[in-house]
Amino acid sequence: MLALLSIDTIRSWITPETWWTSAFVSFALLFACGLGLPLPEDIPLILTGAFLVQGDNLWEKWLIVGGLNWLGIIGGDICLYCLARRYGMKITRVPLIGKHVTLSRIGRVQGWFEKYGVGVVAVGRLFAGVRGAMVITAGTIRYSFIKFLLADGLAAIVSGGIFMFLGHWVGKKH
Repeated sequence: MLALLSIDTIRSWITPETWWTSAFVSFALLFACGLGLPLPEDIPLILTGAFLVQGDNLWEKWLIVGGLNWLGIIGGDICLYCLARRYGMKITRVPLIGKHVTLSRIGRVQGWFEKYGVGVVAVGRLFAGVRGAMVITAGTIRYSFIKFLLADGLAAIVSGGIFMFLGHWVGKKH
């Protein structure tokens, strides 16, 4: 399983020659990250940005790949939000989730929601260690889905864009 999640394996899935396939692989990886795959979202985002420096129609590729990346991020978050909303605190009994998001962590993030509101979603999306807890807490406390979706979606554009541009910059240097 660890070999499956190595950076070299992921790099072999996301290549400039097969950018369409790579876009869907990146989508799937980002969707799975939203559901708890132990891989930072930043890796597929940086790799896709790095590979988008080659070839023609760069803006078209950026829009397509960026859009698919965004849909993968948001899709995984929506699924996790809905699961947490449906099962409440019982969601921590799911081994993959409960291992990383405990009842005490949900309680701490819930306090942040009470104090900062929608800002928790926007800022929480930007930090790898907080993303999952933020999404699960939002669902568990039945935070407004519309507010969650708007803040998470906008923050995903910012954070995903930053990492794709970082990858693009690195790709141009090599």
